Amino acid sequence: MEKELEIIFLNSKNTEVEKTGGGFLNIKTGGVKYENVQLVRTFPFSGEDQYISVRTADEEAREIGMIEDLARDFQGNARAYMQEQLEIRYFTPVIKKINSIREEGGSSYFDVETDAGRSRFVIRTNENAFIKLSETRVIIEDLEGNRYEIPDLNKLTARERKKLDIFL
Repeated sequence: MEKELEIIFLNSKNTEVEKTGGGFLNIKTGGVKYENVQLVRTFPFSGEDQYISVRTADEEAREIGMIEDLARDFQGNARAYMQEQLEIRYFTPVIKKINSIREEGGSSYFDVETDAGRSRFVIRTNENAFIKLSETRVIIEDLEGNRYEIPDLNKLTARERKKLDIFL
């Protein structure tokens, strides 16, 4: 039982990292090769490159080990490959402008401009789709699990903020 609770910290000295032709990550640590591993941020909003859990790709998503600090513990291609995987997994467009929000049948339909282009998404009006990270920073999670960020509510126009009042 104690072995199961032990955290194995991964770094460039005890872990080999390779990117597959399909863009997935394989690692080798402790003499075992793991294919198509998943990287999960334990603190996705406050510590993006600290305490990254490396997990198996199966249904159990068993933890293989923990990266304490990606920038310190890995260099070169290994770090770049892992950073790329994290950016894909945690892709969060930043909302620059709110074109419209329309409520219908318990759902709210957003039409926004983001740093990745125009986007339309839906949230349940009565659910907690808004995550306040600070007085001005907000994450919105849509029905499909996609996340959008408003880094500073004060940078929106008064008209745009008024559209969000119902949610905040």
